[in-house]
Amino acid sequence: MADDITKAVRSYSQHSDEEVIEALQNSRGLVRYAAAALGVTRSAVYQRLRANPEIAAAREEAKEDQLDRSEHALFAAVDKGEAWAIAFHLKCIGQSRGYIERQRVEHSGDEEHPIRLRVGRMSDEELVQKATAITNRLAAIKGNGSHG
Repeated sequence: MADDITKAVRSYSQHSDEEVIEALQNSRGLVRYAAAALGVTRSAVYQRLRANPEIAAAREEAKEDQLDRSEHALFAAVDKGEAWAIAFHLKCIGQSRGYIERQRVEHSGDEEHPIRLRVGRMSDEELVQKATAITNRLAAIKGNGSHG
Protein backbone atom coordinates (compact mmCIF):
# COMPACT_ATOMS: atom_id res chain seq x y z
CA MET A 1 0.00 0.00 0.00
CA ALA A 2 2.79 2.42 0.91
CA ASP A 3 4.54 1.59 -2.38
CA ASP A 4 1.36 2.52 -4.31
CA ILE A 5 1.19 5.87 -2.52
CA THR A 6 4.88 6.53 -3.18
CA LYS A 7 4.46 5.61 -6.86
CA ALA A 8 1.42 7.89 -7.21
CA VAL A 9 3.22 10.84 -5.59
CA ARG A 10 6.30 10.26 -7.76
CA SER A 11 4.26 9.97 -10.97
CA TYR A 12 2.38 13.14 -10.06
CA SER A 13 5.48 15.26 -9.60
CA GLN A 14 8.16 13.68 -11.76
CA HIS A 15 7.38 15.85 -14.79
CA SER A 16 7.43 19.62 -15.10
CA ASP A 17 4.31 21.52 -16.12
CA GLU A 18 5.94 22.17 -19.49
CA GLU A 19 6.48 18.43 -20.05
CA VAL A 20 2.86 17.66 -19.19
CA ILE A 21 1.66 20.45 -21.49
CA GLU A 22 3.88 19.19 -24.33
CA ALA A 23 2.57 15.64 -23.89
CA LEU A 24 -1.01 16.92 -24.00
CA GLN A 25 -0.27 18.98 -27.12
CA ASN A 26 1.40 16.01 -28.84
CA SER A 27 -1.53 13.75 -27.94
CA ARG A 28 -4.04 16.37 -29.16
CA GLY A 29 -5.51 16.62 -25.69
CA LEU A 30 -6.06 12.89 -25.18
CA VAL A 31 -5.09 12.11 -21.60
CA ARG A 32 -4.47 8.40 -22.17
CA TYR A 33 -1.79 9.04 -24.77
CA ALA A 34 -0.24 11.93 -22.83
CA ALA A 35 0.02 9.68 -19.77
CA ALA A 36 1.61 6.91 -21.83
CA ALA A 37 4.15 9.34 -23.30
CA LEU A 38 5.02 10.55 -19.79
CA GLY A 39 5.11 7.03 -18.35
CA VAL A 40 2.50 7.85 -15.72
CA THR A 41 -1.09 6.87 -15.05
CA ARG A 42 -4.08 8.70 -16.46
CA SER A 43 -5.00 9.53 -12.87
CA ALA A 44 -1.71 11.38 -12.47
CA VAL A 45 -2.42 13.50 -15.53
CA TYR A 46 -5.97 14.19 -14.36
CA GLN A 47 -4.60 15.27 -10.98
CA ARG A 48 -2.30 17.73 -12.72
CA LEU A 49 -5.19 19.00 -14.84
CA ARG A 50 -7.28 19.65 -11.73
CA ALA A 51 -4.41 21.25 -9.83
CA ASN A 52 -3.09 23.52 -12.57
CA PRO A 53 -5.35 25.78 -14.68
CA GLU A 54 -2.49 26.38 -17.14
CA ILE A 55 -2.25 22.66 -17.90
CA ALA A 56 -6.04 22.39 -18.18
CA ALA A 57 -6.09 25.36 -20.58
CA ALA A 58 -3.34 23.76 -22.68
CA ARG A 59 -5.38 20.57 -22.96
CA GLU A 60 -8.46 22.50 -24.08
CA GLU A 61 -6.36 24.38 -26.64
CA ALA A 62 -4.97 21.08 -27.98
CA LYS A 63 -8.50 19.71 -28.33
CA GLU A 64 -9.60 22.90 -30.14
CA ASP A 65 -6.62 22.64 -32.49
CA GLN A 66 -7.64 19.07 -33.36
CA LEU A 67 -11.21 20.19 -33.99
CA ASP A 68 -9.89 22.89 -36.34
CA ARG A 69 -7.84 20.27 -38.21
CA SER A 70 -10.88 18.03 -38.53
CA GLU A 71 -13.01 20.89 -39.83
CA HIS A 72 -10.29 21.82 -42.31
CA ALA A 73 -10.18 18.23 -43.62
CA LEU A 74 -13.98 18.22 -43.87
CA PHE A 75 -13.94 21.47 -45.85
CA ALA A 76 -11.29 20.03 -48.18
CA ALA A 77 -13.61 17.07 -48.85
CA VAL A 78 -16.52 19.46 -49.44
CA ASP A 79 -14.38 21.44 -51.89
CA LYS A 80 -13.61 18.20 -53.76
CA GLY A 81 -17.36 17.65 -54.13
CA GLU A 82 -17.51 14.61 -51.85
CA ALA A 83 -21.26 14.07 -51.36
CA TRP A 84 -20.80 12.46 -47.93
CA ALA A 85 -18.88 15.51 -46.71
CA ILE A 86 -21.42 17.94 -48.12
CA ALA A 87 -24.27 16.00 -46.50
CA PHE A 88 -22.45 15.89 -43.16
CA HIS A 89 -21.60 19.59 -43.32
CA LEU A 90 -25.17 20.55 -44.15
CA LYS A 91 -26.59 18.37 -41.37
CA CYS A 92 -24.23 19.81 -38.77
CA ILE A 93 -23.39 23.34 -39.79
CA GLY A 94 -26.12 24.15 -42.31
CA GLN A 95 -28.92 23.83 -39.79
CA SER A 96 -29.58 27.58 -39.76
CA ARG A 97 -30.46 27.29 -43.46
CA GLY A 98 -32.88 24.44 -42.93
CA TYR A 99 -30.55 21.50 -43.57
CA ILE A 100 -31.49 19.71 -40.41
CA GLU A 101 -32.62 16.26 -39.54
CA ARG A 102 -35.95 16.93 -38.00
CA GLN A 103 -39.37 15.49 -37.77
CA ARG A 104 -42.13 17.33 -39.54
CA VAL A 105 -45.63 16.93 -38.14
CA GLU A 106 -48.61 17.89 -40.23
CA HIS A 107 -52.15 17.65 -38.96
CA SER A 108 -55.61 18.32 -40.18
CA GLY A 109 -59.09 17.70 -38.90
CA ASP A 110 -61.65 19.00 -36.49
CA GLU A 111 -63.76 17.54 -33.70
CA GLU A 112 -65.74 15.38 -36.12
CA HIS A 113 -62.71 14.10 -38.00
CA PRO A 114 -59.68 12.46 -36.45
CA ILE A 115 -56.39 14.24 -36.73
CA ARG A 116 -53.99 12.50 -39.09
CA LEU A 117 -50.33 12.82 -38.33
CA ARG A 118 -47.60 12.51 -40.92
CA VAL A 119 -44.21 12.21 -39.31
CA GLY A 120 -41.11 12.13 -41.44
CA ARG A 121 -37.63 13.44 -42.00
CA MET A 122 -35.17 13.85 -44.79
CA SER A 123 -33.35 10.56 -45.27
CA ASP A 124 -29.60 10.35 -45.71
CA GLU A 125 -30.20 9.41 -49.33
CA GLU A 126 -32.37 12.51 -49.90
CA LEU A 127 -29.73 14.69 -48.27
CA VAL A 128 -26.98 13.18 -50.43
CA GLN A 129 -29.16 13.77 -53.52
CA LYS A 130 -29.57 17.42 -52.53
CA ALA A 131 -25.83 17.75 -51.88
CA THR A 132 -25.08 16.18 -55.27
CA ALA A 133 -27.48 18.61 -56.95
CA ILE A 134 -25.74 21.53 -55.21
CA THR A 135 -22.34 20.21 -56.28
CA ASN A 136 -23.51 19.87 -59.87
CA ARG A 137 -24.96 23.38 -59.82
CA LEU A 138 -21.70 24.81 -58.44
CA ALA A 139 -19.72 22.96 -61.12
CA ALA A 140 -22.02 24.38 -63.80
CA ILE A 141 -21.60 27.90 -62.41
CA LYS A 142 -17.82 27.53 -62.34
CA GLY A 143 -17.86 26.12 -65.87
CA ASN A 144 -19.88 29.06 -67.22
CA GLY A 145 -17.96 31.69 -65.28
CA SER A 146 -21.33 32.77 -63.92
CA HIS A 147 -21.97 33.97 -60.40
CA GLY A 148 -25.64 33.38 -60.06
